[in-house]
Parts: sequence; C-alpha cells; structure tokens
Amino acid sequence: LATADAKNKSKAYKQLAEFEEALSAMPSLENLIISAASSAGVVDIPESWYNLVRPGIIQYGPSPSNTMLNYLDLKYMMTVVSHITHVQVVHKGETVGYGATYTAGKDMRIATIPIGYADGYPRALSNKGAVLIGEKRCPIVGRICMDQLMAAVDDTVMPGDEVVLIGKQGEEEIKVDELAELAGTIHYEILCGLRRIPRIFIDEK
Repeated sequence: LATADAKNKSKAYKQLAEFEEALSAMPSLENLIISAASSAGVVDIPESWYNLVRPGIIQYGPSPSNTMLNYLDLKYMMTVVSHITHVQVVHKGETVGYGATYTAGKDMRIATIPIGYADGYPRALSNKGAVLIGEKRCPIVGRICMDQLMAAVDDTVMPGDEVVLIGKQGEEEIKVDELAELAGTIHYEILCGLRRIPRIFIDEK
C-alpha cells in the first residue's frame, strides 16, 4: 500500500479494493498466505491485515509517519553508544574538520567521537546534529568524517565518557526521527544504514 502512512488514505483503500478484486478471482484462498499490511497498515488499516502482517519500522520503535491516525505506545528498541577518544581546546578563529566548515567563535573544547558516515551516521548531520554527553546535548561541529565526528563540550567532559548518538541518557533523548528530519531523509534509511557497529543484545524479560 503506497500511501498507508499518509493522512489521506483514499489511494491505499483503492489499492486494497483492487487487491480484493484479484483475490475474488482466485479459485480458492485456502492455505494461502495473504498479506498487504506493512507497519502503516498494521497501525491504521485493519482491513489490510488478512492472515499475515509485515511490521517493519514499528519493530524498531518509530511510527511509520507523523500523520498516522492511530498511535501505538512503542518503545525504541536500541541505543547507539560510543565513547570519547580525545578532547582538545580549539581557539577562537580556528576551524574544525575537513573543509573548515566550522570556525570557533571563542576558545572551546572539542571532543572526538569514533563514529562516522562509514558506520551509517549521516554526513548530512554535519554542523546540525547533536549527541548526548553527561546527560547534556552537545552540538556536532565541523564535517562528519568517515570514522569520527566532533562535538563541542564543556569542561566536565573527558576522554572515555559515554556518548549517546541515538537513544536516552538521563532525561535527554535523541530519537531517530529527529536525526532523519535534520538529515533530510527518513528514519528507515538511518536505521537500515547503521553498520560496522558491534551489537550488544540485552534481554529484558
């Protein structure tokens, strides 16, 4: 269903009617797996459920879109964490990163974090995104590199400190929806693009 995640679902219902017409032409539906519902269909179009649904993005926690008619109280299923490898002072007027796209307006401390676009963290978040360190939002400064990125931090931050790129730290949270909007893409792409990152599975029964 091409527009099941849109507010206006008329096209989705038209597609569903055509699907029903095709089903009605079949001699028998017995023992067939019939499926039309992706995540958006699961949430908003129960008529599309048949005997098999295919939840995708909702398994990770995000809603299919911000125009859904129904709301599921979902829990985000992962946190992306790194740790600071280096902290240094950058003086007023000095630049940070490839292309010198960020110029320090004052003396400031810059932390290096070993994750970059080769790991699936979007380069489009250069000078836009933020990370969580010490339960505070720290802006990304300079161009995100292949293997690392830089963030502006305060005097309390030290090498080895935990960095949350997606998820919660204390009362602060960075959701993948936020990153997708800043990067001009969709949350599906960011979640599917994460790679080279060790996975740690936690069983919370």
